[in-house]
Amino acid sequence: MTSSLVVRRIEAWEAAGLIDARTAALLREAEARTEPESPAAEARPPGTGHALGITAVELFSYLGAAFVLGAWYALVASTIPTGDAAAPWFAAAGLVAAAVLGATGAWLARRDPRSRRAAGVALLVALPNLGSGIYLLADTLHHEEWAEVPADALVASIVVLAAAFLARRVVPGLVTQLGLAIAAATAGWFAMGWLDAVLFKHPEVVYAGVALDATTALVRVVLTMAWWWAVAAGMAVVLVILDPGPRTESRTRLGRIAAGTTAVLGTTMAVFIRYEWSESSSTAGEPVLEPFVGAAILLAVAGVLTVLAIRRSSVGYLWPGGLGVFIALSWLNAEYLAVESGLWFALLVEAGVLFGVAFGVQRLGRRLRPSRPVGPEPGTIAAGPDADPAPGAGDPLVGA
Repeated sequence: MTSSLVVRRIEAWEAAGLIDARTAALLREAEARTEPESPAAEARPPGTGHALGITAVELFSYLGAAFVLGAWYALVASTIPTGDAAAPWFAAAGLVAAAVLGATGAWLARRDPRSRRAAGVALLVALPNLGSGIYLLADTLHHEEWAEVPADALVASIVVLAAAFLARRVVPGLVTQLGLAIAAATAGWFAMGWLDAVLFKHPEVVYAGVALDATTALVRVVLTMAWWWAVAAGMAVVLVILDPGPRTESRTRLGRIAAGTTAVLGTTMAVFIRYEWSESSSTAGEPVLEPFVGAAILLAVAGVLTVLAIRRSSVGYLWPGGLGVFIALSWLNAEYLAVESGLWFALLVEAGVLFGVAFGVQRLGRRLRPSRPVGPEPGTIAAGPDADPAPGAGDPLVGA
């Protein structure tokens, strides 16, 4: 029995000149010899099944699970013996909750698509519970003598990053991809804080209120930029290149957005660094880099992301690039125009910046999104190694 949907596609390909009459006839004969799909599967439009939508049953189940988790922590808080420190108790509570959620997610991952979606949510919620448990446990066992060095938080973030990577392997979906992106950025943040404290914020410097000299401050800016660029590159590798198959367009786009946004915000953090406060320093509070230099660096990063967006034919890098342009122009506006021309003119320019960035991203985004011709399904014609996966290839929430 021939599928009417496939026959209509064959006729559309022939009418569009993509195939000749002989090939169309061969395809019709091949389709006539195949087993038909069920009428329900053929009639349902792509993307209208439960794989893309959360049912009312799932929504209330998620809310119920959230209340169970809250009840667990409330029970732990109510059973802490008088006089005992709360950190060990909440550390144990976080680790138990993470273990239960992780085991539940691993069990649900082997079931039907709806259960796999719930597995991704369970594994995502397990990450902050694991992080808080590890942090409180490390803080209980090892009290930091100098609070400026976030060693315990760094250890917890590394453990959470490893767990997030494993969760994405178990359930390769959009939810677990989001968890891995957040975990990678958080680990990068705490690692940068640890390095910054060890290299540039020694206790004798902090407590004495001594300002960093110009050379040291510039080195701090350069190292901060280099660090966040390295973190962004690592995120691109982990979130995009190492994304397990079958890959989906939504997961790949999320990975590129996360990596690009990390590069832009990390660069912003670096160029906004100011001299350390000091009563005797004439440069206290002033930025290390001149605003136009920092803006130029941000625009360069935005330009690199835009080039990547064009080469990869993906808007995933385009949106962070637009964010970089907006931050750079807004900073120039605040540092120069607002001082010289007044607040009303600066606000007017800021509105123009927003409109300009929105218009530019929209126009370029339309060029990057390939139009869908009447013919084969997207992704059935070779699109090149740099193109995004075909839209709808796999479940964007939980993967295949």
